[in-house]
Amino acid sequence: MRIRIGMRQVGGALALAVALSLAGVTVWAEQKPAKKAEKAEKKAAPEEAVPEWVGWLNDRLPFGLNVTGVDIEAGGRVVGGDTDAAKFQEYRVLDTNPFLDHARISLETKDKKRYVEFSTFDAGRNDQSYSFLAGKYGGYELEIFWDQIPHLLSTTGRTLFAITETDNTASLTLGLSQAERLAIQNASTTGTPSPRAVLLNGFLNSGAVPVDLGFTTSKGGFGLKYALSDSLDFGVRYTYTEKDGTIPMGAGFGGPGGSIIELPAPVFNRTHLGEGKLQFARPGWNVAIGGAVSHFDQGIDNISFDNPQNATDNTGTPAPAFSSRGRTTLDPSNQAYNVFLTGGVSLPLRTRITGKFSYGWRSQDEPFVPHTINPVLAADPRLALPHSSLDGDIRTTLITLNATSRPIPRVPLTLSAGYRYYDFDNKTPEIEFDAHVVRDLGPVVADTRVTTPYSYTKHNARLDGSYPLLSNLNFKLGYEWERWERDPKHREVPTSDEHTMKTSFDFTPNDWLLLRAAYRRSWRDIDKYNPQAHHQHVALDIEAGDPAEALDLQSQNPLLRKFDQADRTRDRVEILASITPLETLNFTATYSLLYDDFDKSRSPETFGFPGQPASLITDTSPLGLQESKGWSAGGDLAYTPFPWLSFFVNYTHEEFKYDQLSRSRPVITNQPTATTILQPGCDFSTPDAAVSNVVCDFVDFNWRSVNRDTVDTYGVGADVSLIPNRLNLKLSYVFSDADTEINSFNPVTPTSGTAAQRTTATAFNFPVANTNLHTLLAALRYNLTKNLSVKGEYRWEQFNETDWGTDAIGLSGLTTYPPTTNVFLGARIVQDYDAHIGTFTLRYQF
Repeated sequence: MRIRIGMRQVGGALALAVALSLAGVTVWAEQKPAKKAEKAEKKAAPEEAVPEWVGWLNDRLPFGLNVTGVDIEAGGRVVGGDTDAAKFQEYRVLDTNPFLDHARISLETKDKKRYVEFSTFDAGRNDQSYSFLAGKYGGYELEIFWDQIPHLLSTTGRTLFAITETDNTASLTLGLSQAERLAIQNASTTGTPSPRAVLLNGFLNSGAVPVDLGFTTSKGGFGLKYALSDSLDFGVRYTYTEKDGTIPMGAGFGGPGGSIIELPAPVFNRTHLGEGKLQFARPGWNVAIGGAVSHFDQGIDNISFDNPQNATDNTGTPAPAFSSRGRTTLDPSNQAYNVFLTGGVSLPLRTRITGKFSYGWRSQDEPFVPHTINPVLAADPRLALPHSSLDGDIRTTLITLNATSRPIPRVPLTLSAGYRYYDFDNKTPEIEFDAHVVRDLGPVVADTRVTTPYSYTKHNARLDGSYPLLSNLNFKLGYEWERWERDPKHREVPTSDEHTMKTSFDFTPNDWLLLRAAYRRSWRDIDKYNPQAHHQHVALDIEAGDPAEALDLQSQNPLLRKFDQADRTRDRVEILASITPLETLNFTATYSLLYDDFDKSRSPETFGFPGQPASLITDTSPLGLQESKGWSAGGDLAYTPFPWLSFFVNYTHEEFKYDQLSRSRPVITNQPTATTILQPGCDFSTPDAAVSNVVCDFVDFNWRSVNRDTVDTYGVGADVSLIPNRLNLKLSYVFSDADTEINSFNPVTPTSGTAAQRTTATAFNFPVANTNLHTLLAALRYNLTKNLSVKGEYRWEQFNETDWGTDAIGLSGLTTYPPTTNVFLGARIVQDYDAHIGTFTLRYQF
């Protein structure tokens, strides 16, 4: 039988339990405070410095080892309520079974020179970890480790695909006969829902089988540190990481508007990381040299899958296009290498300088996967690959230099400065592909595409000074500079500079009050923004003003300013106050603000389009992110009115807002002549000539989107020593509530274009998405002896989420609409749960 407990009942029970416990203990404490405490202390078991069995064991251990510490806790657990949701077990394993919470044992030789330590957490489960340490103090240390972290994504997925893995390839086949697949292919696509959608949806709902989505990350390795002498030591470390499981992956057939398929994609990859360092240190200076090698091995290079709509293949000429299978790829195997040299030296005037030089190179030479798996398209000679692989080659250079100084004797002035240079040099050759196929569906598109090896260089410099204006007032002032130098062939802004002024105060007028405040203001200036730096993303050559230069009409608007390359002013504020009027009472309050204001004005350039009258080109505001604001405020109160009682209360509010400006840009297709589409705001290739596609750029088609995320977190708890050194009670309750709002509107009501275009350009709001989590914890621990204790714990967790984007996703799309020919897993990644967890453990430690 499933039992549901409401918040009112839980809150009432918690309040009653706390009240009764505190009332009883208060009366007990007030009646006989000193005498009762003294009696309880005498009844408590005498402390055992080392239990008797330890001495017996030490006499029999090899290598002169002695046990110096043991901590083991194990027990059983009962889990009830709605616990089937993947969110409940997302990164952990909680079930009704005996378990070993943790275990640690420490050993040391009789001469106190060598040590051994072994520890484990949640042994034998999918979230387990193990660690082994052995070494000699001041000499060497060997570490061996292994751990696992599960990531359960969903338990509600269903699919028609069966997975077969062969070597480095995964094949996903539909659980349908050839006749059933042909029936779907031959069904009509006309109507809402179409006969094809109805037939496919029927097969999905009757034949799809459950599939768990999630993966496990396993990590293991070893590390060794060795001191060759008092001045020279070295260290090596090797880490192996493996991911294994099944994840949801999007795929499909054809271009925009084509069918969508969500696959249960198998994932299996391994990463080998080796690191080494040799260091030499002497009084006043030190130097170190080292390096790292990383190898990522993709166990599954590509995934092929059946097309739910087609059972046969053709070239798509004439239409319709058929493709029985599709193919997608995963991240390719790659390698990375890095060497570095670091050092530091102490100079006169109490000055210390440190620096680092690092050089790395990365390579990727996995064979290219052919353009398509469709056999009738793959035979087209235009799809011959110009190279067998990418021949990826990236070089990185890092140089850092930092200095700290107190140059004036008896003057508490501290200066620090630093410089950082990072160069990302992508030497991968550009490769031209003369033709391509859009997601395995024909026909072949004869359109040259070029790879874009992107490079950049980044400079950072800083200068800071600190000086105590008063004995209780410390003042800091600083300046930072950041420059990005980007590849002008691929990014819109070749050079940008950002300057930051910062200041902070620490004020401690007495020993019970601390006030701290910091403020930073930044200005980012950019070179001229070139929207056609990357031709694949250009809508119009606005510099030349030549209609013949029009490129892809549906791509980047020339008014768009990408947020990482736009003029921006940033303000950051941080305030902290800590008040301790009594030794037993502390209150801390914090406030932080981050505000980004992007330039909303433009130079008086004309951003109009051919055929658009001057009356419609007055708005030259750049599109994109206009401003963003994030702030948080919180307070934390901790009070210990009695030695046996302490409690806390805290609250935090966080809010993030993003204001974006965009524009609907409809494209008119299949226009016979330009004269038929001569309307303000529309662009065409050549006047009075036959054209096929026309883009309309109406100023009144602008729309704004204001996204706001708010998170409120509340916490309260108490720690009660019911019987000193014997019985302890811990209570806590935490509640977090998060809302996501997306408010969209048109600054001006759309009046241009056609009725259908105005409908598309009209903005509308989305429902509010909400997530909240309740966590109630009550734990009672009783010390049977100084070394042995038992604990009973009750935990209640309730998670609720409402998200319009995922709540109604079924196997063929949104369940609130007629079925489509798309195929989804129907998996809820975030699911509600209401869980009750009871735990009983026995702990032994010394």
